[in-house]
Amino acid sequence: MNNFKNDVKFGNDGEKIICLYLILQGMEYVSYNNNYKYDLEMYSNKEKRNVLFEVKTDAYEDTGNIAIETQYKGRDSGITHTEAEWFVYFYSTLPFNNVWMIRVKELKKLIEDNDFKVVMGGDDNQSELVLIPRKEHKKDFRIDTIKLTKNN
Repeated sequence: MNNFKNDVKFGNDGEKIICLYLILQGMEYVSYNNNYKYDLEMYSNKEKRNVLFEVKTDAYEDTGNIAIETQYKGRDSGITHTEAEWFVYFYSTLPFNNVWMIRVKELKKLIEDNDFKVVMGGDDNQSELVLIPRKEHKKDFRIDTIKLTKNN
């Protein structure tokens, strides 16, 4: 249970970092959400409407893949269940190119059109994860860098 609590806190911290990143891109914070529908709601001045984001934060050793959850305990979850318009993957351990963004509908099409490796992972290996090789599919994502520093 302690790992789950740490994972939730870590994920929430990643959502806050992405929220600040989006503010610096000209968006306005609206709200955080704590259910499967989305993680973050922002107002886009450019589009004159609210936009929903699904945010995943990765703290593991870099494997070169983006791991996308599609099922949990045999039921639709993650990308198959979200109501977000944008999917943001934040690699907190990478010094550069650590923000990968893609529209959810484009991510679903990317998964549908390719034969990506599928593995079990997450809590007690109960999540079905699609592994997208980043190098081969970087053209499909908007990639940016958030420079992080550690306080000593």
